[in-house]
Amino acid sequence: MNVISSVVTPNDEMLMIYKSFAGDKERCDEIQLIRHAWCVAVQRRSLMLQQPQNDFKVIAMKTEAQVEKVKRETEEQTKPEFQHLQEELDALRYSNDINIQPMAT
Repeated sequence: MNVISSVVTPNDEMLMIYKSFAGDKERCDEIQLIRHAWCVAVQRRSLMLQQPQNDFKVIAMKTEAQVEKVKRETEEQTKPEFQHLQEELDALRYSNDINIQPMAT
């Protein structure tokens, strides 16, 4: 009996298995054993995946923090140089009477 439904609970599923093999206790025990082994294997795989997922999250957070740090440092280093260049450009515009609006910072 193969029933697929989102409403079927594990207990309902076991009841259907028992009913389908009524009178064959040995077969029911074998199915229970296989089902239990399957659940243990799924849990083991799930636990094995958790560690790499956690490691990935940690690496991603560290990388993001490093990127933000480098970005801040770069902005701090280039800000005075950019400001100096902006002042020189503004001075050239005004001294040459060029009709160009200063850049907004």
